[in-house]
Amino acid sequence: MCSSDLPAEAIDSCDAAIALRPDFADPFYHRGDALGALNQFESAFDHYDRAVGLDSGLPFLYGVWLHGRMHFCDWTDAQARFTELAARVAGGKKAVPPFFAATLLDDPALLLQAARDWIPEFHPSNTALGPIAPRPARPRIHLAFVSADFREHPAAFNMAGLFEHLDRSRFELTAISLFRDTASPMRERMLKAFERF
Repeated sequence: MCSSDLPAEAIDSCDAAIALRPDFADPFYHRGDALGALNQFESAFDHYDRAVGLDSGLPFLYGVWLHGRMHFCDWTDAQARFTELAARVAGGKKAVPPFFAATLLDDPALLLQAARDWIPEFHPSNTALGPIAPRPARPRIHLAFVSADFREHPAAFNMAGLFEHLDRSRFELTAISLFRDTASPMRERMLKAFERF
């Protein structure tokens, strides 16, 4: 959420804004984002903390701040903070980025709401391609799995049984391999687990 693609320039801009208005939360918030982009997490959290103290209602700030507290193992009033975050999301406030919400909330409805709050802000609809026609219904759901590990690999050993036991009356399976053919027993097993490879 850094306000610039160039974090160092963003920091300079935020410093100028803070010098003009030290009681304004936005530059502290965005300076925290820029410092985070530079992996200066402790300093970033200090700036989020200052921003929350000035205006905890800024879009997505509360969740970013709470997520930072968890990274620093600061559990002070944690349950009250989680409850507050849930209330903000439920109340329609833009309180937390969706990936942070997944680590802070456990209610699927709140996770969905957090995503719905985020998308129009950062990924608005784009009608440049025109409407997308709905695809005709298929008798089975088509699942495609993309991996470089359809071979003698721990991921294959963990997933082979899943692929073999998916209900073929409900699912059509395709594997897309990003790795050369190894002619191994696991590769042969994987070839048999999918309808298309």
